[in-house]
Amino acid sequence: MHDTTPAPGTPDEPSGVPFEEFYADYFPRLVAAAKAITGNEHTAQDAAQYACTEASKRWERITHPKAYTRKVMVQYLRDYERLLDRFRPIPHYDVVLPGDCPVDERMKVLDILAALGGLPLKERRVMVLVGMCEMTGPEAAEALGESLGSVHTAASRARKKLRASLGFGTGQVSSGDGFLTPLGDPLFIALHDAAVWLARGIREAGDEGGAAGAGRGGGGRR
Repeated sequence: MHDTTPAPGTPDEPSGVPFEEFYADYFPRLVAAAKAITGNEHTAQDAAQYACTEASKRWERITHPKAYTRKVMVQYLRDYERLLDRFRPIPHYDVVLPGDCPVDERMKVLDILAALGGLPLKERRVMVLVGMCEMTGPEAAEALGESLGSVHTAASRARKKLRASLGFGTGQVSSGDGFLTPLGDPLFIALHDAAVWLARGIREAGDEGGAAGAGRGGGGRR
């Protein structure tokens, strides 16, 4: 059974809203993060859906639903990755962005996904969790089942590669716990913005799919 309590200090909103409202708001963000890790739409959807399903079973007992679903999603992906061969090709990102996404922002998102896809899997997971899911170093380490030192090393290597490939400077902002956080760091701001655009695209595609299904008589519960 997964723990329903996140690490102390998790930047999360306490539960108190109906599960359906949380699901509608946060499911696209989970899919966006999982897709940035795997590059596979179906796997990302499965991971996010599994995390939300587990949360729905324990909704009355979960105090920090965002932290809980992020952790379960990561654990699902780790179990999935164990089934893969050791050779993992660079992910192919089939990107869906909202219709009002400006061309320059679209190019930034594509560049970020391409840069993430070029990272080794461990480094990619760490950067997605910290940059897109806004997890702290200790939270990412707990979710990945890795030591904090191992996560720090992976993040340091990934940051250097991403800064070089994306043209960012070397400036870094420390959280005070030895780990670099998104606050004021252009790289992490770019990762966060990419996650927001991806989530909006996923939500928009879901809304359009639901409307089309309803038009065919296939929407809603029977």
